[in-house]
Amino acid sequence: MTHYHVRFLKKICNDIGHECITCQGEFLVQSPSVAQALEEAEAAFCEMRKTDRWDLFADTVEVRITGGRDSFAPRLAGAAHTSSRTL
Repeated sequence: MTHYHVRFLKKICNDIGHECITCQGEFLVQSPSVAQALEEAEAAFCEMRKTDRWDLFADTVEVRITGGRDSFAPRLAGAAHTSSRTL
């Protein structure tokens, strides 16, 4: 199975009106497909936020493939992951 790093992102404005992107939650998911990984991450995000709609808290979702089984390690939301590549 492949490991995916899924981040839920929201674009916000700072106090002087400049836009920036903030991570509202991130999950490492082990799954056979991107679609299933996204579905599992959406369910986990909704459970974490006590909602049934992730899009109330995030504008977009970013999915990246991480390394193989040896490099997979659970991380807390907000932790950086440096060895990912964008799908």
